[in-house]
Formats: sequence, structure tokens, C-alpha cells
Amino acid sequence: MEATCIQCSLAIESLSGQSTCQRKSFAKAELTLGRNENGSIMIQLNTPQETITQLIKQHTVHTKFLRDGKATIRLITQGVQLLISNCPPDNLASFVKTLEVKLAARGDLQVKRTGARRVLHTFNEISPLTGGDVKAAIEKTKSSAMATTPCREHKAKTAIKRKLATEKNESPQLSLPMNKMPELTAEQVGVLTAVQQGKNVFFTGSAGTGKSYLLKRIIGSLPPSSTFATASTGVAACHIGGTTLHAFAGIGSGDGDVCACVAMASKQLRAERWRRCRHLIIDEISMIDAEYFDKVETVARKVRQCERPFGGIQLVICGDFLQLPPVIKDGREQKFCFQADSWKYCLEVSLHLSIVHRQTDLKFIKILQYIRTGRCPTIVADILSSTSTNVIEHDGIMATRLCTHKENVDSINRGELAKLKGMSKTFESTDSAQVPTSQMDALFPVKSRLELKLGAQVMLTKNLDIQRGLVNGARGIVLDFVQEHKAAPVVKFASGLKRVITPEVWSVKTAAGNVLTRKQLPLKLAWALSIHKSQGMSLDCVEMSLSRVFESGQAYVALSRARSLQGLRVLDFDRNCVRANPTVLKFYHQLKQSQSIPGPQTPKRIKYDEET
Repeated sequence: MEATCIQCSLAIESLSGQSTCQRKSFAKAELTLGRNENGSIMIQLNTPQETITQLIKQHTVHTKFLRDGKATIRLITQGVQLLISNCPPDNLASFVKTLEVKLAARGDLQVKRTGARRVLHTFNEISPLTGGDVKAAIEKTKSSAMATTPCREHKAKTAIKRKLATEKNESPQLSLPMNKMPELTAEQVGVLTAVQQGKNVFFTGSAGTGKSYLLKRIIGSLPPSSTFATASTGVAACHIGGTTLHAFAGIGSGDGDVCACVAMASKQLRAERWRRCRHLIIDEISMIDAEYFDKVETVARKVRQCERPFGGIQLVICGDFLQLPPVIKDGREQKFCFQADSWKYCLEVSLHLSIVHRQTDLKFIKILQYIRTGRCPTIVADILSSTSTNVIEHDGIMATRLCTHKENVDSINRGELAKLKGMSKTFESTDSAQVPTSQMDALFPVKSRLELKLGAQVMLTKNLDIQRGLVNGARGIVLDFVQEHKAAPVVKFASGLKRVITPEVWSVKTAAGNVLTRKQLPLKLAWALSIHKSQGMSLDCVEMSLSRVFESGQAYVALSRARSLQGLRVLDFDRNCVRANPTVLKFYHQLKQSQSIPGPQTPKRIKYDEET
């Protein structure tokens, strides 16, 4: 359902400059879309001081910072602009989309004159968007494109859009995309509902159950100024537009005692960050150890001077403890985050996602769930061993080799690139800050320097078009370089789709709240990839050697990257590589026995725990 009402911070500015009060600011306000008795679109502003209702006649909407929860709606006829901030980004995007579609569907942005001028008294909240609204908006936009006489700036933009649409053999579209985000499953809705109710939530699930997508939807539903998205690693933090938990907490690696950690976090800027936080997101929780979690929880209470769990901050924690475990130094005992003293009293709801989206083959899903829980019966071992003869190369696209050690990855990729004939082309990133390249490379899924040749095996590192299969991990081969796009590579993907790949922008927040950005091609060489770096990816054709697996869950992470058995080749499968930590298995058994998912019943789809 599209949003017709939002809560936000609001500033109302006069554009005429003649008013004695040119700007009014409100920390909390509510904006609602509605209609009057003529059916004309209106916007109602509810603030602690007053309620204002305005007709929307000539207007513009500025959405450059929409993902930060900011937008500006300029009411040109009234000489007023509304500066919206601190609004949950997904709600704001939906609100703006509803406004533009409803206006376009109506087709007449001016109030109809029916004789004498009169005051319109009624205000009825507008109905949510329907498919009919979208269809009518598109038809009205196409039919009026040549009939209207827009201003010079708008006319130029329209001409450019029409030219691009013609080149793509498409019809002119509205300024906002009409495609909806994928719907959440009932169990995902249960998680989101618990978060919106203000509960401290841990949600988990096997690989491919949509944890990352759900986490982004949760972040988009919370106010940006008091929400801090973090993860255990820099790359994972980049995927959700956040920062590392270590950087946010302000206690470094946490090696000091609790008093030292509290002292570090109590420095002015760090303490202000802790006090401003109302919602703390932690992704890839499996790689955070128990001792560090306990220290962060204590720091939160002491710095915020509040003895409630985590100092009263709402926690949203995500991850799969049956995948990669915490990295332990100096021979210390490995203790998972759920073994922390503070875990039980900090978290109110723990939920397990069970519907698998990455794979569709029921047999393969069952095999992966056996591997995830450390089981490998003979039939599973035989099936995985038989993949060693799979021919998964096609149309010049070779299999990506998953390696347990990253030094092998670099060696393989450099060697295979050197074998290709022809000149190489180098693509340098554009970074927003003077930060050492090695540090930036650790934060982003793409390197500062990318060298390509014709025939190079590559993979996408960002979702570009989910509907067409251009997702993080999609495999392809470089066919050409297009000079008019600054020698951008043309990549043919495993699906058969060809696409000119142009630079994309990634962003990650620093502990101080600044945003670091990197602009680079969303590609990496794909002859080889480390198992660690493959987390979150869906690979079309992948091969692996599991003889050097050294961690519980590592074989599962590698195998679960494959979309299908047909696209998988295991070179030397050994049942001894299948391991799951007994402590984690016990934790998940207890979780399964105790969890209850609020909301409607889960649809009848493939479940992770179906028996063979």
C-alpha cells in the first residue's frame, strides 16, 4: 500500500520574501494527501501549532536526497516550499510517488473555476494508489506530452526523456518509477511489524531467505536522524549504507577493559552519537563475539546514563550463526554473540525466516539445509560429488572458483587476465575523501582500480535490475568497450542479456556521521572469489575446492552461493568438510521451539526444515 500520510520534521519557507515570518520549523509534523469537494488534490500540514491545508496547483518536487529521508515540495502558486526531513525514506518515496501519480492520473493540475470564486472547505484523505491510477497516469502523461506548453526548463527535460525513451523503444514515463518493490512474505511482515512496534528484534535464516532485503526495508521504515545502520564488516556495512559496529561504538577493537571502553566512548562526538541513537541496526551478527557485544551494551548504558538494556536503544539484529563465526585472536575461546550475558535481556523477539528465495529446486534446497546443520548422509555426498563432471561453462562464461584463502583469489585473477590477448583498459574510482586507498578498498565491494580486457570474466557487485537478473553476483564476459561512454565495457551475462556497464556510486557512513562515497564500475574479475567475499551473492556458475575448509559453516556458505545444482561444480567433495558448531545447533533448536511469528500465516512455499 502506498503512503498517503507521513511523519517528519518540517520547515515551511516563503518564496516571496515579503512575509514577516519567512521560515517556520517544526521538529514533528504530519503531512497528509487529500481531495476537496471538487476532487482536486490537496496537502494538509499538521503541526503542534496549527493545521494548514493547501491546494496543489503548480508544483515541483525535489528528490535528490530522498534516500536520506529528505525532499522539498514547492507550491509555486502559493509561493511556499515545504522542506521535509527525518522522514523514513521508504515512506517518503511512497508518499511522493502517490502525489505525482494521483496528480498525473487526474490530468488537470489547476482548480476548475465554476463561476464565482469560493472557499473549498472539505478535506478527505486520498485513497492509496491502485493499478488503475498508475495506468491512467501513464496514459494522461502520454496524451498530454505534445499538447501542453511547459516552461523552458521542463520542456528541455521532457525532450531529453522522450529521446531516451525513443532510443529504448519505450513509451514516455512519469518522473518516478512505477514498479513496486517486491512484496514481503508473511514471516518478513512479522519481523517488520515487531520492529515498528518498538521491540528489540533478532531475525535469522539460512542463506537466500531475504535477510538483507528485509533489513533494507526496515532501515527505510525508520527515521534517519536517530537510526544507525551498522555491520560487523565494512563491505556488509556498505551494502546497507551504514558503518561498522566498531566505528559506531567508538571503542575500537574493544581490547581494553570495560572502564577503558566507557572512557573512549564518552568523548564528546562519540557520546553525542550514542545519545542521538534511538534505533541501532547490526548486520552479520555472527562475526561479532560475545565479549565485544557485552562491552558495547555496557557502554550504551553508561554513556546514555540509562540502565535499560542497551541504554534504551531499540536493537534490530540480523545474521546467521551457522555461517561465518567470529574471528578470534590470541587463542581465546570462541564465544558467539548469543552467549553474551546481555543477549537474553536485550532481545525481546527472535524470529527465523524459512522461505528460500535464491534457489527454486526443492532437492537442492534440502541438500543445503543438511549441509547447514552439519549433516551429510550418503545420498547428499553422492549428489555433490557427482557435480564434479558438470559442464557449467556456456557462451564464453566460465565458472567462478570459490577459494578459502584470499591470496589464491588475487593470484588466479591476475594470472587469467594476463593470458588474454589485447590491450587492457584501466578504470580508476572517484572517491569523495582523502582516505588511504587500502582503507577505502576494505569498505567498498569494488576496488579503486579495475583492469579489464576483452574476454575478461566479470561479475556484478551491485543490484542493477533485479527483474532482469542483473543482481549482485550475476556472471558475465566483456565483449566490447563503448567509446562514447568513456570506454565503458559491454558485458554479456549468463542470462543472455547484453548491457553497457557504467559507473555506480556506493556510500558508507563514518563514525562521525560523514558519508564516504566511491564511484566505480560495479564489476570485479570473476575467475576466482573468496568464500568470505561471496556472502550475499547469488552465483550462476560456480566451482569450488573444499579440501582446505577450516571453519564450521564455511562449506555451507560456499555451496549456498549457487543458484542451482546444474550451475555448481564441486571438484573434490569430502564429507569431512561439512561441519556445524554444536553450540549454534543447540541455540537454533531452542529458537525454533520458542519462536512465534506475528501476523498472517506463512504461505505454503518451500521451507528450510522440510524432511527428505
